[in-house]
Amino acid sequence: MALNTKKVRRKMLLNALAAPSTAIPLLAGLTACVGAWATGMRPDLGILAGLAGVLGAAGMFITHLFLNGEETAKEAIGEIEAEERADHELELDALDTRLLADRDPRTETALRDLRNLRRAFEKAAAAPDAELRAATAAGIDSGASELFDQCVKSLERSMDLWDTAQKLRTRTAREPILNQREEIVLEVLQSIRQLGQILAALQNLDAGEGGAPQLTRLGKELDQRLAVAKQVERRVKDFEEQLDANPRE
Repeated sequence: MALNTKKVRRKMLLNALAAPSTAIPLLAGLTACVGAWATGMRPDLGILAGLAGVLGAAGMFITHLFLNGEETAKEAIGEIEAEERADHELELDALDTRLLADRDPRTETALRDLRNLRRAFEKAAAAPDAELRAATAAGIDSGASELFDQCVKSLERSMDLWDTAQKLRTRTAREPILNQREEIVLEVLQSIRQLGQILAALQNLDAGEGGAPQLTRLGKELDQRLAVAKQVERRVKDFEEQLDANPRE
């Protein structure tokens, strides 16, 4: 998951400001300053107390950002990844609901299978006893993630085509659009099948079977499947552009 550097820095700043070791002395100093003014105490004492709190908070803020910078950055990255993952899951939930409208059980089943496969790939990638995979399978994990994203895009596009077809009055007008949709759905199903086969092969590797040559083969198979999926997407995109240029009724 690619992270925006500015977003990470902003998160680090917010975390450093919100940390109890920063916030408590700052609030204590400001409270002392306001309290001295409200109770009629010597204003210089209130100002000194406020200044001490602000300086203490500033010191802790600098400590978080610079002396503990690596730890603060890891915490910020972890929080951003968790937030983005949660947002993505909500988007997939919305797509799942949308796919129910086409009355084709293959599409929502495909999305649910994809989500389960992605979780299984993530679990396999985190296996602590897979030295061979840890050293060489990063490309397979990223390829599987890219194919997952491509399949989700294809399912979204299949719904767009279905929505378009429902607006047309004649079977002659709807048929080529539904044929394009069918091509997308079949391609997604084939991609899911191959992801399942690759996952099974990786799990066998974790059990001690196979080796680096098999990992290389699996990586090539992923690349080929992703290339085919993108070709289908391009053909459908060209078809949609033609459809927009020559609308049917």
